[in-house]
Amino acid sequence: MGRMVEPICSLVAAREAASPDCGPHRPSGLERWASSRLVQAWQSTVKSDSILRGELTMKPGVLAMFFVSAIMAQTVSLKAPDYSGLAVLRATDVGAHQIVASALGPEPSPEIVDLLPYSVVLRNDTGHTICGYTIRLSFVDAAGRSGGLKRQYFNFESTSNGMEIPPGTARLVTPVFSMGPDRMTSVRGISGSSGGLNEALSLKNRLKSQTAVAVSVDLVVLDTGQVIGPDEGNTLSYLEGYLIGEREGAALVRTAFSTGGTLRQVSDQLEIMVRTFQEGNTAGAFDRLARAAVAKRLLKFAAQSQESLLNEVNRILAKPPITLHR
Repeated sequence: MGRMVEPICSLVAAREAASPDCGPHRPSGLERWASSRLVQAWQSTVKSDSILRGELTMKPGVLAMFFVSAIMAQTVSLKAPDYSGLAVLRATDVGAHQIVASALGPEPSPEIVDLLPYSVVLRNDTGHTICGYTIRLSFVDAAGRSGGLKRQYFNFESTSNGMEIPPGTARLVTPVFSMGPDRMTSVRGISGSSGGLNEALSLKNRLKSQTAVAVSVDLVVLDTGQVIGPDEGNTLSYLEGYLIGEREGAALVRTAFSTGGTLRQVSDQLEIMVRTFQEGNTAGAFDRLARAAVAKRLLKFAAQSQESLLNEVNRILAKPPITLHR
């Protein structure tokens, strides 16, 4: 496969040997050493001119062997929506090398690197901005027990939050972070937090015990409101609830203030909204969860000042409405 394979595979073996799947995991000294050496090997790999020129010989999907703690008995499959201009690659595919290297940078967190076999590169050549997308994992262990998880990323604002994918660009999408070269500094700041890295480590340890993992791009939303993908995780319901919740919450606040309501009275009404949507929520009613989340967000502005709350309300009501549709 290439000159890097033998040392990396040795590090992989050391890392797996140091990390038996037997209850709560604490990295041993050997595993910490293997992790640091894996990242060093990754740094050497992405800096190598030969990999950028594509001179290393390998099969598609085998890049993970260079820098990921591979699970040889595990099958990982990919399901992507079929839409003109939308390309989905495994993060370990040869064609994803440069995008992944650019997103991770020269000093990636080992916890994020370990999730690359369950991650994708999403490239947008649709001519429209992708303002929302969901990555979904479904898995089965040796006993036949199944499970799953999803992570959604979206931005319906006129200003960037770094999650959208403009035309002609691509992002590395993992089950924990969405990463692009334009967000490298900020993403490193997030991934450097104990919460983000702990989530990545916990997910890695959960996935290593699975015999089969299906990775899918479950939903993609364009800035026109068009929705693409099977949406088996019911993300669309959450996004619709989010958009509805913004406008209904903003309208409630503006009406209350215009009729002489105080900040305390407005906050009380927002708290009622939160309780109503949370208490009335049933399994799968993601729209209600989203509306409760919006009301909570407005309460944070209310806790700052009436001016802050009104500024947020005016910003929401000034946005062009977006209708999600197939």
